[in-house]
Amino acid sequence: NIAVNTLGTIIHNALEELYTPYLNQFLALHHLESMETKVESVIKKHFKAEYKEGEITKGKNFLAYEVAKRNVQNFIFMEKKAINQGDSIKVLHLELALSRVIHFEGFDFGIKIAGKVDRIELRNGAIRIIDYKTGKVEAKNLKIKTFEGLTTESSNDKIIQLLCYALLFENHQVNQNKE
Repeated sequence: NIAVNTLGTIIHNALEELYTPYLNQFLALHHLESMETKVESVIKKHFKAEYKEGEITKGKNFLAYEVAKRNVQNFIFMEKKAINQGDSIKVLHLELALSRVIHFEGFDFGIKIAGKVDRIELRNGAIRIIDYKTGKVEAKNLKIKTFEGLTTESSNDKIIQLLCYALLFENHQVNQNKE
């Protein structure tokens, strides 16, 4: 049977492959329509790569394959809907590896934080940092009113991850501008 994390890897890899040809350009409906025609073959390719010799034409594995396909199709559908409603979307980075060393007073060494950001885009003039999730994520788990207690509540794990990515990306942008 396909493990949940393997399913997530398949979806991530499929989205990366589908969107890479359109990096740093504003997405148009015809780009997304072209992606839609490739979803099935791209999912199948990444399914076989991750699952090796596993059977994907029946049983739970077939259901997992269909779930992966549906997730990617739904993602593209939502992008088409956003563009039809007037959004401008430019994918700037996919699977961008970032790191930064942070120094704290009282420590004679730095602490490195690192991560791989699934997608960074420019949408309607604002930078958005996106971390794909294949499990259930509720909107309330992505909003904070105060930083107080941020690290003590386990329900804030996704917020903390995105805040770290924002910090890392800010550092990345500063370093890019120096070059």
